[in-house]
Amino acid sequence: MKKRILLFTAIAGFAYVMFTSENIGGARGAGADGTKASGTTNTCGQLGCHTASTTTTVILELDSAGVSVSGYVPGKSYTIKITGTNTSSASLPRFGFELTVVKSSGAGTSSAVNAGTLQSTGLPASVQYTGKAASLLPFDVVEHSAPILATSGSGGTGTTYVESIGWTAPTTGTGSVKIYGCINAVNFNNGSDGDAYNSATPLTISEIVPTAVVNVSDNMSIKAFPNPTNNNLHLQIDNAQTGDYSLQVYSLSAKVIATEHITVNGSQAVSINTANWAPGTYMVSVEKDGNRQVIPVVKTP
Repeated sequence: MKKRILLFTAIAGFAYVMFTSENIGGARGAGADGTKASGTTNTCGQLGCHTASTTTTVILELDSAGVSVSGYVPGKSYTIKITGTNTSSASLPRFGFELTVVKSSGAGTSSAVNAGTLQSTGLPASVQYTGKAASLLPFDVVEHSAPILATSGSGGTGTTYVESIGWTAPTTGTGSVKIYGCINAVNFNNGSDGDAYNSATPLTISEIVPTAVVNVSDNMSIKAFPNPTNNNLHLQIDNAQTGDYSLQVYSLSAKVIATEHITVNGSQAVSINTANWAPGTYMVSVEKDGNRQVIPVVKTP
């Protein structure tokens, strides 16, 4: 009798996890890839789990110092923001989510592998890092560990669900990456009925690789501060060959924002007015005799 009771208890416990899967992230709870980065059909919206529904809209964004960017500088720290919105009249006061970043090559297939490093410590409340060993997925994810209260609204139309997770960009030569994510807006009834799961359109982020970059001098250094900047950017050029230099600032779309000619005698300080620049990432180029150095800077609102 005791064995039967124990067996029943174990089965009941398993069923509780399976049928109230909104209470724990799908990757750790059931090895489910809600993001679709692996191309699997084993998502949060499959039969027997939550309902796949377009009534929850989901978008992804990569931020640098609060500014949305479409490219990454290798090794730099960024923030991934995932936002869901309830467009239905159903009351969905809480949510769960899952996100990952993978190399563009292999993205959306079983060959998908992580690109860069997702934040694993100091995460927001009810959020956990799930390594691939703990989920049996081919990559690491960040997901909910318990139902999260909606960010704004009481659950009805217009209610939003937002999380921001840190990400360190991969090394030089990785190439473009894709961010995948999903949100499951739930009615918090300890069941899977009436919930609204949806995945975001993957966000492709390009690697910023300045072309034809050759050091003007092996010992030359260029520092930009403050970086990110608001109204004024200061450059400090040290250990440079004496001579005339061309300084250019251009956007990620290759549009030239500013041009200046400077004379450097070993060291030189340069100030640039950035008040009229649109928020975003820019490249500052210092060139002499066809050779140049390029560094990235970020303009904040």
